Amino acid sequence: MRGDLRRNIDHLHLRLSSDRNLKSLERNPHLETAERLPSPIIPLIVGEENAALETANQLQQDGFLVPAIRFPSVSRGSARLRLTLSARHSSEQITALVRSLHRVFPDHKQ
Repeated sequence: MRGDLRRNIDHLHLRLSSDRNLKSLERNPHLETAERLPSPIIPLIVGEENAALETANQLQQDGFLVPAIRFPSVSRGSARLRLTLSARHSSEQITALVRSLHRVFPDHKQ
């Protein structure tokens, strides 16, 4: 199970860095701190609370439960999304998530 989880974390980072159309997400400032974490919980820094809520809503419409974490859990202006991978996620689900992230962060397209 732990090996599957590690594989999924690695797969997410590989998808962000290798897909020609999604490569800009790897350089996305929202993912800068997250891409180096070997954790299944990946914070995607959004900043403003309303933007985090809207982004979480957009991801939910795509079928992904990625909750917005806001003040008072984090300091004002540093709202984030909490992306959580599990060993049970398929590579297809991870690929779809990366495509959805690309859609909700359109200002980071190449």
